[in-house]
Amino acid sequence: MSVLPSLATPEYELILPSNGKTIKYRPFLVREEKILLMALESDDEHELVGAVKQIVRNCVLSDVNVDTLPMFDLEYLFLKLRSRSIGDVIKLTIKPREDAPEDCVCSRPREISINLEEVEVVKNPKHSSKIKLTKDVGVIMKYPDFKMLEEIQKLNDSRETDRLFKIILRCIKSVYEKDQVTDMMDIDPDDAIKWLESLTQKQFEKLQEFFETMPRVQHTVDLSCAKCGYKEEYVLEGLQNFFG
Repeated sequence: MSVLPSLATPEYELILPSNGKTIKYRPFLVREEKILLMALESDDEHELVGAVKQIVRNCVLSDVNVDTLPMFDLEYLFLKLRSRSIGDVIKLTIKPREDAPEDCVCSRPREISINLEEVEVVKNPKHSSKIKLTKDVGVIMKYPDFKMLEEIQKLNDSRETDRLFKIILRCIKSVYEKDQVTDMMDIDPDDAIKWLESLTQKQFEKLQEFFETMPRVQHTVDLSCAKCGYKEEYVLEGLQNFFG
């Protein structure tokens, strides 16, 4: 029986934004593109993220646990994969401005081009994973990953507040008091919830700020109009935005 020739696949490197680690990857092939197209056709955000995770797992050649990658690492890695696999430019359609003059281009849908090689992870200089709650007590945080969010999504919590508490608790890596450090994995879940509920509002806001200032895949597009003088910057953030 005849054997079809094997095709060489190029390899690339990139640096993970979360830890500076260099990893190797290959572009995705027809089978991975099929996974992506099926997820896009479903118009389901959860299915899209699952497809992205599967594609990244298939294409990363280094020893990396995709399930535990911070979400911004996963998104960044996928966009670079997409750039190397299909092309570095994507086209998106921007909705027209409601208050635009009728004779202006702003009153019609506009197509913009995004160079994926220019998309980066934006880091807030005020962001820190070490959060001081009192003079002696604080927490060390870790970033939410796909596995964590997937497990929480499967829970039967009907209230958004309950989900928020669970995400925050899962992201507290440890609690320190002076020189003593306690791993949250060693704490009973009920005791952990009681501890979180015992925080003051200002202390709790410090934990929320960790998520609000967390690194994120972001790209800013100038939508200023030369004809009518309108000024606007459009910020793309999150995978869904990069697919229109």
